[in-house]
Amino acid sequence: MTFTPEQWQEIRRTVARAGFCAVASVNADGSPHLTPIGSVWLEKEPGKAMLFQRFTRQLPENAAREERICLLATRNDAWFWIKALFAGRFVTPPGVRIIARLGAPRAAKPEEVARFHGRMKLFRWTRGFRLLWGELRLARDIHIEAVLPVVIGPMS
Repeated sequence: MTFTPEQWQEIRRTVARAGFCAVASVNADGSPHLTPIGSVWLEKEPGKAMLFQRFTRQLPENAAREERICLLATRNDAWFWIKALFAGRFVTPPGVRIIARLGAPRAAKPEEVARFHGRMKLFRWTRGFRLLWGELRLARDIHIEAVLPVVIGPMS
């Protein structure tokens, strides 16, 4: 799937404002599995993204068997929802579903870690920051195949 620069910018903006994504994969028994990931990053180049693999137990096992995933990113900023509720419609989609393939684990690049740490700079001084994001060693590329807007009834 190809994206215009404007479409890709809106997709990137939606994912950035989501705070975290839920990554859906399939367990060995065929049951679905959701993994919350706070480190999904959409690159400037359309169709390319990455995530840091940390604290993910089931996703690596599932991805070794099946690389196809679905990411769900929904906006969670209160002002977005308040404006939409008063207007009775969403000006932009409240979220996106991203159909993709997950690449093999690889060493995280220093510039990727620095970029992510920059996004979280408000919390760098906290113990939680050090525990969650202090050591980001593994990354995976995400190869995006399709992006579908989240549609919520008559407000969409």
